[in-house]
Amino acid sequence: MNTAIKALGAALIAFAAFGIASTASAQTIYTCTFTRDLGPGTVGEDVRCLQRFLNGNGYVITSYGPGAPGQESTYYGSLTQSAVYRWQVANKLPATGYFSVAVTRTPSTPVYVPDTTRNNNDDDYEDARDALIDARDAYRDAIDEVEEAEDDGDDVNDAEELLDDAEENLWDAFDAFLDEDYDDAIDFANDSEDDSNDAIDEVDGSRNDDNDDDDEDDADETLDDAWDYFNDAWNDVEEAIDDGEDTDEAEDLLDDAEDLLNDAEDEWDDENYDEVLDLVDDAEELIDDALDSI
Repeated sequence: MNTAIKALGAALIAFAAFGIASTASAQTIYTCTFTRDLGPGTVGEDVRCLQRFLNGNGYVITSYGPGAPGQESTYYGSLTQSAVYRWQVANKLPATGYFSVAVTRTPSTPVYVPDTTRNNNDDDYEDARDALIDARDAYRDAIDEVEEAEDDGDDVNDAEELLDDAEENLWDAFDAFLDEDYDDAIDFANDSEDDSNDAIDEVDGSRNDDNDDDDEDDADETLDDAWDYFNDAWNDVEEAIDDGEDTDEAEDLLDDAEDLLNDAEDEWDDENYDEVLDLVDDAEELIDDALDSI
């Protein structure tokens, strides 16, 4: 996969992880402005917002003291570094413990953390959030599938175009979600998920085409070998006839084998390659029996 697609994938995974926590609890929005890289020794409100996200989404910095839930601080220390590292590992990002704006949407990244004050019965909100989670997961899966296909040497150009569409629709879904346009968020998220699934289907189809080519080649080669074996067997039968041997059984068996090979030719024309192989196996068994009889 080209570098641009990889960068988009990393950025979106980062935003998706920050944007939607996969939890059943309702959530509220914190908009953090990340205009710089954060690391040990960094001080600022952006650090506090980062700590809020980490604490709220399963990457607790510490259970007590500065940095603990409800006591987030502006200081990026070793505990924050450890929490960021765990978040990066979980989200397949470069695991350094340093928070880089290079893998987040800049300059402003929406961050969600659990909020017990929000109405848990807000169905539109819940539906939109669930749609975003599904779209995010589908996009991640599509990235993995396309990268694997590219590593295998498959043509992934069409799949990458579909990934571009999926990425664009997912950003639109996040934007609509932030604006509380939940219906639009769901529509964009569904479109993104469809694009991601189409990208997976595209690479799967390419692999199947390759497999079909392999099956055709295997059937063709196997059928040619079977005909060679059949002709050699007839040569042996003719020699046996010249020697005065009784070859009636062998001739009958070879006639049956020839019928099977002709059927295999028809199946090959119809692209039924598995059937070709089965018929060839049966024909070769008859040829073996014919040779055994003489």
